[in-house]
Amino acid sequence: MTDARPWPEGRGAGWMAIVKGSEVVIPDMTAQAMGTIFEGVMTEVDIKRYRSVAASPIMNGAVAWGVVIATSDRAKHFSQEPARGVQPAEAVLALQSLIGVALAARTYMDQSR
Repeated sequence: MTDARPWPEGRGAGWMAIVKGSEVVIPDMTAQAMGTIFEGVMTEVDIKRYRSVAASPIMNGAVAWGVVIATSDRAKHFSQEPARGVQPAEAVLALQSLIGVALAARTYMDQSR
């Protein structure tokens, strides 16, 4: 946790995924298309470390329980462009789905008691 990068509440790919309620893929955090969304939040180290991001919210009904986030220091590592084979962002969705199923099972078991 000492190496974790905290983001201000309401900012970052994780928050974007929670607000949207679905996966967010940012192929290049420094692309002009991103505009000023991360202005004042990203440091020089961040720009080198977090070039491409995939985030998917863990939902329990309408409640967000958390977010699975994966980052890469290479632009376009995570992309929504069609390509052959398994795409890196699919691992984020798979982990998010597995955690979501486990939380749903736990919620069901808690309600059954």
